[in-house]
Amino acid sequence: MALRIRTLGSLSFAAGAADVAVLLEQPVRAALLVVLAVERALTREGLLALLWPESAPAHARHALNQTLYLIRRDLGADLLE
Repeated sequence: MALRIRTLGSLSFAAGAADVAVLLEQPVRAALLVVLAVERALTREGLLALLWPESAPAHARHALNQTLYLIRRDLGADLLE
């Protein structure tokens, strides 16, 4: 499944028949997908610093893992490689 992200105007996601409205309800999930789509060279540590700057490293890693899990659960495991 391909995910289409529109960032000009209001943020929107489209993925065939899948319900992607859940992404707009969770700003961190939406931000993670936008960052991953745009910035290919960002390291995991850079991603943690960008999305969870105030968190301890262990907490930020857990938050990233949970966020990825929820995206895969809601949109399908094949969305993220």
